[in-house]
Amino acid sequence: MLFKTPPNKEFTYNSNYFLASSKLIIDATAGESQEQILYYPTDFTDNISKAMVATYQIGVPVETIGLRDGQVVFGKKTEYKQEKGMLLPNIVYTLDTNTPRSKTDYKSYYNPKLYFDLYNSYGKPVQVRDNGISIVYLWSYNGTYPVAEIRNVTYSIVNTALAAVGLTSIEALSTNENPDKTKLDNLRLQTSLKDALITT
Repeated sequence: MLFKTPPNKEFTYNSNYFLASSKLIIDATAGESQEQILYYPTDFTDNISKAMVATYQIGVPVETIGLRDGQVVFGKKTEYKQEKGMLLPNIVYTLDTNTPRSKTDYKSYYNPKLYFDLYNSYGKPVQVRDNGISIVYLWSYNGTYPVAEIRNVTYSIVNTALAAVGLTSIEALSTNENPDKTKLDNLRLQTSLKDALITT
């Protein structure tokens, strides 16, 4: 939002870890205020949040809400899980409401938007669902870089297609230091992936 006059800005920091916890912007001419509040693992008491704090993942915002004149108009929360010895995103929720909500009832309007179904041994997502659409990510270079995105298909179908083009499996590709681009491009020729959108 553009303000006609420079807005007043105030920042608040978490006293324990000096993390930005909120930003308040006030437009004096319009008489409107906007605030963004960040919540970190230290703000929650569940076991996953405690594990995040214990492993020094304290600077990762778990929830962000946006307020206009004290009412919640935006919200996003990431639920984490323990998998493969790591704390990884599980589900991303977004606020689903057309009406501003109070700070006491907005949480009941969260709906899941993004599911992180599967990860490789490097902690990289290999299957996610975004608004019901399954997306498979292929990683390589020792799990450092993504080499393909395949939409509208599941992990197991892609895993079988990889074996058919000579790339063994999704996990084996992740450990590869120099993936064969020709074989990746040959995924487009697999009948099992005919309805998939493949980006390499």
